[in-house]
Amino acid sequence: MAHLSRIAPAAAFALLAANSGAAADATTNDVHCYIVFKQLGSSKEPGVQNAGIMGALYFMGKLDGRTPDFDLETAILTEIPKLRGGVFNDELARCERELQARGEAEAAMGKDMQQRAAKTQQEQNSH
Repeated sequence: MAHLSRIAPAAAFALLAANSGAAADATTNDVHCYIVFKQLGSSKEPGVQNAGIMGALYFMGKLDGRTPDFDLETAILTEIPKLRGGVFNDELARCERELQARGEAEAAMGKDMQQRAAKTQQEQNSH
């Protein structure tokens, strides 16, 4: 997913309107990430499109988990104007880092679980 920040700006500028600053809280941050990844999901490039879909689903899940009755549609309409120009690219970079860190943590967890399972299997075989 590295270097997606070079791919999306042209498409993003067509969608985004007004101007504003950075996110204020975790929910707003996640809404920004949802918007950014949703935009990537509309890419014609399969790798970018897949990354966008996965990222959008991840951040939607975070939002749903935090506040099940959250009005995402209204939040999107409120936040889109704030993601113009460099702010979009900054948010893309931030969101990519978060998603990458989560992916790395999941991979580490999978490796740890395999090691634990192997150790448990060895212990059971030795009895």
